[in-house]
Amino acid sequence: MSTPHPQPIIEHVGEPHCRRFSEQRWSIDNIIQANGIDWDQARSFYLQAPCGIESLADFAAIRQRVKKMADIGPAFEATARRREQRARLAEEADELITARDNYFMAAVHWGASQWTFDENNEQNIFLNQKKRACYANYARLADHRVEPVWIPFKDTALPAWYHLPPDYVDGHQHAHIFPIIRDAFLHVVAEAALNAWVRQCGRARGARSLKDPKSMVLDLLSVGFRARAARVGLATNPAFAGAYNFGPNDDFTRLFPNFLKGLPDGGLIMCHPGFVDEALKSLDPVTLSREREFAFLESEAFPHLLARTGFTLASPAGETPAAN
Repeated sequence: MSTPHPQPIIEHVGEPHCRRFSEQRWSIDNIIQANGIDWDQARSFYLQAPCGIESLADFAAIRQRVKKMADIGPAFEATARRREQRARLAEEADELITARDNYFMAAVHWGASQWTFDENNEQNIFLNQKKRACYANYARLADHRVEPVWIPFKDTALPAWYHLPPDYVDGHQHAHIFPIIRDAFLHVVAEAALNAWVRQCGRARGARSLKDPKSMVLDLLSVGFRARAARVGLATNPAFAGAYNFGPNDDFTRLFPNFLKGLPDGGLIMCHPGFVDEALKSLDPVTLSREREFAFLESEAFPHLLARTGFTLASPAGETPAAN
């Protein structure tokens, strides 16, 4: 039988009081009014960092709203409620990545709403439970295994979350295969996730063409990357496909069958499906092609092509995904 996890205890002694702090609270409020929520250190910025670019507007609104210390908790709590609601709606719509990201951001904001509490009263415990519930939902949908753990401490235990190493690691825009960067990348992965495999970007031998300069560069860079990965004991995918120019006239439906040619078992095809909005247009030049890719991958033509050519989808860990 497992030992029950310790639960927060409501304190009935009240919050600690410091006469100078109480009598000069007005001075702190004046400092916040003049300098903002980050009057003593960049708290809002290090809270924002793990939430990513989507959270910029959230934190900008919070910085604008907070004019005194009493504003801090309600400002974060309001944002937490909005993010949690967005997560629940996304999960109901089976938009699991959106749900995962919003549960994570909600957990960060619920935690930040505890900022000014000095006692375990009902409100603080409520906020803490909301924080843990949202983070548990994030862990359930995370792209790697995340488990709750309890660290023994004296006669109780401290809550924590254990992030297990990923099965697969790569770099944005193939940056991880470039000289110098690749050495640092492989060193970190070999130390932190030795059982993971890493993406190399060389095509299958039978698919190499001199008409595609972009893929030729990736082929050359991948030769050294594969050798270095092997030396530190890291596995790589046997072949790579999916590179093209993302031009306005590129037809992904016609391109995709070429990506399958000569692709061996365990081969990897790069895709960029997605929906395009004004925010994405301001950040990324790859727009129209994302919608074309999404349309093909969502269509009946995609599974029919796989069946006709004898290919099956597999996850990075090697398992065949369950059908939805």
